[in-house]
Amino acid sequence: MGTLLSRVRIGWTGPATVGPGVSTFYTSSASGTALTAGLRTFFTAVQSAFPNLAVTWDFPNHGEVIDEDDGELAGSWTGGTASSVIAGSPNATWVQGVGARIVWNTGAVTRGRAVRGSTFMVPLQTSAYESAGALVGSFVTIFNGAAPALIASDPNFCVWSRPVFDRSGPVPVLVHNGSHAPITSGTVPDRVSWLRSRRT
Repeated sequence: MGTLLSRVRIGWTGPATVGPGVSTFYTSSASGTALTAGLRTFFTAVQSAFPNLAVTWDFPNHGEVIDEDDGELAGSWTGGTASSVIAGSPNATWVQGVGARIVWNTGAVTRGRAVRGSTFMVPLQTSAYESAGALVGSFVTIFNGAAPALIASDPNFCVWSRPVFDRSGPVPVLVHNGSHAPITSGTVPDRVSWLRSRRT
């Protein structure tokens, strides 16, 4: 068995979202309580970048614990108080399906590749975009300014590199164990990103 990771899933709802959305985060702490509290502070700090009353984030008081080696469920965590944060800005319009991407950097290398995570922050309000399609600098500053506090809220906040399975046979065979790497910084590229996943 490898390190146990607590999983925190932040739900996205509201008229600006397409179906139920989720952003997934991991910590090597025994509980996701500290990370959840940090995420609540983070999303509150960046809420002005999103369309007014069109996005709501839901923060849990429980979650799953998994084994980093194979991703199997190993238990659960509980703690804190479930709550929600509603996005708010003077601009109530948005561009569907596009926005910013936070890159979670680590100092680790796994299977010959630098370990990084991504969280898509979609959709942003329309005034977050420049005429050429890049992000307005003040909105990039909002995200870059909020990231260090989130990282500091839980020193065990991490990126999980998923295991690799050989699925050619009737039973999947584990080829490479999963692993985790502590996040050292979060940066937002100054360009528009398309939503594929909010998974970290």
